[in-house]
Amino acid sequence: MLRFHPSRFIWVLALMLGMWMVGSQAQEYRYHYVSISKLVPKGYGCFDLTSGEITNSGRVYGTTYSPPPEYCYEPTPSNIRYVAVYENGTVTVLQKGIANTGNEGGTIGGRVFDEKKNVWRAALFNGNKVEILPQLSENELGSYVAHLTDSGIALVVSTNSNDWPPNVNNWSYALYKNGRLTRLDFGPTPPYPSNLWINNEGLIAGIMMVRPMNPQIPDRAFLFNPRKGELTLLNPISPDSSSWAMGINNRGDVLGASFTWREIEHMGVWSHGGEFQIYAVENLPQDWDGMYGLTFNDNNLIVIESADGNYYLMPKPNVRLKLVDLIVDRPSGFGMGYIEALNNHGDMLGDGCNPCDWTNYTYDTFLLKRVGPPSKPLK
Repeated sequence: MLRFHPSRFIWVLALMLGMWMVGSQAQEYRYHYVSISKLVPKGYGCFDLTSGEITNSGRVYGTTYSPPPEYCYEPTPSNIRYVAVYENGTVTVLQKGIANTGNEGGTIGGRVFDEKKNVWRAALFNGNKVEILPQLSENELGSYVAHLTDSGIALVVSTNSNDWPPNVNNWSYALYKNGRLTRLDFGPTPPYPSNLWINNEGLIAGIMMVRPMNPQIPDRAFLFNPRKGELTLLNPISPDSSSWAMGINNRGDVLGASFTWREIEHMGVWSHGGEFQIYAVENLPQDWDGMYGLTFNDNNLIVIESADGNYYLMPKPNVRLKLVDLIVDRPSGFGMGYIEALNNHGDMLGDGCNPCDWTNYTYDTFLLKRVGPPSKPLK
């Protein structure tokens, strides 16, 4: 006689429902591959993302070189750097300099080389105009614009040291807008602020780090309000020891990870109220001292780099869509390198090899343009 097992039925139903949800999500997120590197004008070579930026309008900011370097990942001083912009299928080369970031209004943040002082200086590029920002100190040995908000706030990073790895004691930070430079004061240190991100409201996320890196002394993600001078630590979940911030969106959510060195990593989002929502869990290799890649947008659509070496799109917690499988016209021999940025439409910016042949390696900066249904508007 056949018997009905409610618990088994529920388990099978949940499994089928989960598979259906993943399949329907995969249909919603499909991508067209655009090689930006192949669109660089003659006489220039490569399209280096540096830190990577893509606006919601699909504009991409990067750096190109002239003459073209033999290897994009190993330019030499003879390969002069130029700020460049990709938009609507065309790459336009602007002034000498390096692009790190840019906003919806078309302003680009980065740095230019000061030949008199032989140092790189933080700068803003707008069309044919270049604005070199004030130095943070007289003995500054280099500075750059790390992030630039749509509201026009530039997050400036400055160093007084040529040490590598850099000594965080010699790094300082400031905000710049409308000709005014305001130093950031995070309170007593150590630990030291690092890996800073800023949103349109001027809220800053980052990591309070111990240097040199010491797994026995935990790092902490933080959220900082410069207007109020308030710093809030974003603690890991129990029993993890450390937390890192990897970005902040315009809703005030902070992307990051709660983890224990060389053991486990919980990737997710701290809400504006400080609650951590887990999206994915990864077991960390025993010889692994870094974190897996993370990026997200204002809709909390997340891209993660997994321990299996693949990138996954996560529209919601515990739903993983293998990114390479979502590219409808993926080139033969294509290899994913790194996903740098993600806009609110779900378009992505990354780099890799095309084709991946180590005897004739071809570096490629690419745009993954979403061809599925448009993402839901923000509430």
